Amino acid sequence: MEPCLAKTWDVSPDGLTYTFHLQEGVKFQDGTDFNADAVKFNIDRQLPPQVTEDMTYASFVYGSVKDVQVVDKNTVKMNLNAPSTPFLNNLAMVFAAPIVSPKALQDNKNNVNQTPVGTGPYKFVKWAKDENIVLVRNDEYWGTKALTKNVIFKFIKDNSARVVALNNGEK
Repeated sequence: MEPCLAKTWDVSPDGLTYTFHLQEGVKFQDGTDFNADAVKFNIDRQLPPQVTEDMTYASFVYGSVKDVQVVDKNTVKMNLNAPSTPFLNNLAMVFAAPIVSPKALQDNKNNVNQTPVGTGPYKFVKWAKDENIVLVRNDEYWGTKALTKNVIFKFIKDNSARVVALNNGEK
């Protein structure tokens, strides 16, 4: 495991408490602060009774979480019901444990898939179903800035058309 938004963490000797020390000064792409309150909000929404059936990995990642406590602005503590050896690895799975802007979640009725607002090097611009996903460099990113200004994931369903597009150097 390598640090990122959690720059360090401590695990209690009994394996029941994980204390995460967060990067300071990080903002979500909508300008909302990334802090312990944001982490708690994101985890609490994936615990019963708030969890919804579209959060397919919530029980896998957070099933052993008893509660989440904000220690201070940049420190969050997760208390488990039982030790969980894969807990840290599970938290690192981007689709399984998304931490997104609480403001964006509230504004978009908890829709992470079509309106993602994270802390990463690229900002989501649009998703045209079956056509493309467009991202633009996040110039406010807290880490090393992305070298590429725009990224477009283009969807081509037909295998032959995909090969022709690749051979023709289409963008």
